[in-house]
Amino acid sequence: MFFAFSILFVSIFLLDFKVVEFNGKLKEIAKKIPGNFIQIHQSYLINFDYIEECSYESVKMKNGDTIPISQSYRKSVRKQLAERVWRDRE
Repeated sequence: MFFAFSILFVSIFLLDFKVVEFNGKLKEIAKKIPGNFIQIHQSYLINFDYIEECSYESVKMKNGDTIPISQSYRKSVRKQLAERVWRDRE
């Protein structure tokens, strides 16, 4: 559902509340995963398909987690969300 990066490892938070951790870099993961993921913060990649709500400063995921949208990613996130909504309407 989403990836979170800390200094030592990357965590994958799954829909069933399981967390898988491994060594890696978020930038490398972003290059390899499908296009339905978006980086919303230096430390977070999220899957569009699991967004419950979105506000100017955060995204609420279907599992209830609220993830911040960093100021440097807000414009990009809004643009990608709008593109996704229009694409889904077609």
